[in-house]
Amino acid sequence: MSKGKQVALQGIGITLLPEKAAWLPASQTLLVADWHLGKARHFRKEGIYMPPAGTGKELDTLQLLMELYRPGTVIFLGDLF
Repeated sequence: MSKGKQVALQGIGITLLPEKAAWLPASQTLLVADWHLGKARHFRKEGIYMPPAGTGKELDTLQLLMELYRPGTVIFLGDLF
């Protein structure tokens, strides 16, 4: 897992992570986006075929991010079904 790219937005330090996430150290907040958690289950329920893949990789990545950064808050930015 790489360190990410340090940027500042209106004076707020943010680390952009390659795992579709961002770390805001000042507020101990982890932002995660576009993870599609629950998408396959939702589509299958509606009768739309989805190949058997799970969310295991995404959950493993989330667990690693949680262990690495120890956020006080996690905010999911959309794409949850």
